[in-house]
Amino acid sequence: MKKAHLSNFIKLVILNLLFLNSILNNSLGWAQNIQIGYQNLILKGPLTRELEPKASPRDIEKSKCDTWQLHPNDLEGILGKMTIVSPVEWNAICYNYPCYYTGKVSNGQTTYDMRINAASYIILENKEQTLIFAAKEKLPIFKTACNCCE
Repeated sequence: MKKAHLSNFIKLVILNLLFLNSILNNSLGWAQNIQIGYQNLILKGPLTRELEPKASPRDIEKSKCDTWQLHPNDLEGILGKMTIVSPVEWNAICYNYPCYYTGKVSNGQTTYDMRINAASYIILENKEQTLIFAAKEKLPIFKTACNCCE
């Protein structure tokens, strides 16, 4: 293996180990009755921290994913501070970081899979619909705002 390729491989391994360590040391447990600020949806179960499988070491390092942490309590009322956007607008204004959290929310009638990206957007999705919420202003729980290219 060439020296440059070996160096990139080692960086990737180290970044993944740091990320896994932060997952294991992070208490991402489930806080009951966390209302996320839309249609009485409540967090159901724990949040899971994830990393895009195809993310390059450079993207991971550049986005500082290893330093981004989220606690379930951070989600209290979060969607009320965000704006529902169309997929076209989301694609135009939001960056996409390789780090995110997943979880489930429900109001007793409707349940969504939830994906929270460090780049200030949250996607709620079920078989019937997909809702995209973007934070156009910087919020403390995200790494950046969805205000690209305006």
